[in-house]
Amino acid sequence: MRLLSLPLVLALLPAPASAQSLGAAARKEEERRQKNKEKGVKAPLFDDSRIPKKEPAPAASPDAHARSRAHRTPRRRPRARPSGLSAAQTG
Repeated sequence: MRLLSLPLVLALLPAPASAQSLGAAARKEEERRQKNKEKGVKAPLFDDSRIPKKEPAPAASPDAHARSRAHRTPRRRPRARPSGLSAAQTG
């Protein structure tokens, strides 16, 4: 048991030491942005101007849906009710 616990302890030790809190990450990012601002480095701008314009695809005809369902297996039939009972009685 002692032999197995040593690797477990060693595996768990570095995890808390390497963890970075969200606040620390935010401070680090703010420092990075401030340094870039002082150096005059601008962040890349991503907008829709780089995306090529395409014509929208034509709409499908109303009967296209019916044709696509034609090849499917029909739904299962409902179970037969015991003879003599109505739909209200079987619930």
